[in-house]
Amino acid sequence: MQSSRSDRMSSGATVMLSAIIINIRSLIYRKNNIPEMYEEVLQMEQAMKVATDDDLLKSYKKFGNFNLLVNISVVLNTVILSMALVVNGFTNVLKVGVENYNFEQGPVLYELYFPISRNDHKTLIIIINVYMCILGLIFNIGSQTILYSLMNMASFRLNMLGVKIKKFPLLARRNNNDEYLTIKQCIIEHQNLIRFVQLMNESVKYVVLMEFLFNTFTVASVLFQLVTIKVLSKFLFAFLFNCMLVSQIFIFAWTANEVKEQSVSISNSIYESPWYETNKEVKTLLLIMLLRTQKPLVVTIGPFNPMTNETALMTLKAAYSYATVMMKGFQEE
Repeated sequence: MQSSRSDRMSSGATVMLSAIIINIRSLIYRKNNIPEMYEEVLQMEQAMKVATDDDLLKSYKKFGNFNLLVNISVVLNTVILSMALVVNGFTNVLKVGVENYNFEQGPVLYELYFPISRNDHKTLIIIINVYMCILGLIFNIGSQTILYSLMNMASFRLNMLGVKIKKFPLLARRNNNDEYLTIKQCIIEHQNLIRFVQLMNESVKYVVLMEFLFNTFTVASVLFQLVTIKVLSKFLFAFLFNCMLVSQIFIFAWTANEVKEQSVSISNSIYESPWYETNKEVKTLLLIMLLRTQKPLVVTIGPFNPMTNETALMTLKAAYSYATVMMKGFQEE
């Protein structure tokens, strides 16, 4: 009885937090006009359609494939987890049949409150649970892929700027061999990118903070379930859920970390360019840009530290500590 109560409390809290996070994330995106930021994505797509530089196209293909891979992983993780949730929830129902199953003894998929008799409205209970699952799947995929795509787009544009700087003498031919004008255009593009990343960070930093706290708590909660659950089907679902969470944490951290890495790598592009063959005015502009690149562009966890690969490891360490505390409390009971 103690184990059953703990399982239901842990799983119910996890699902409730998931729903809260998804809804708050969507509201923040809408309030901060995140969808409107995709206008820059569309403009970049249009620019790449007429691009002829092999290096730029190669970079575009590389980041495009990475973004596709990230989004596919988010979709697959969410779909597989939703299917596992449905299978796990309906296992006991299908064993005895819908007509014979006692819906009052526990939830089908979610710990939901119904001001009606569950056994008198079995079909309605099942429809509501499945609808909640589909709704959560759609909102989670949409809210996750939006953030990942924006961060990947920022990384690509920073990488593309680095390619342009390395080849600025070739690009200067389009400006009547005016290298000063070419570097000036690169500086303007760099300033626009700085504003874009800063605006993106201001818009999503509290979403990132919620993700960090939620992932820490959820991983701890799922680890606790893995230790206490006795039913095989529930154990498999918790195991799949934990795998999805860990992969999502590292994908999120890697994508955010790439923005930082690409912003810093512009200094390497300046160093690798033929800056020594230019006049004093061009060297001065390159030096100004070099100094600006020493301050990396980052996606922060709220008003705190940047989201990096090290943050993902910190999340798992904190989750393990929380799970240990939960286990001690469970054993004392």
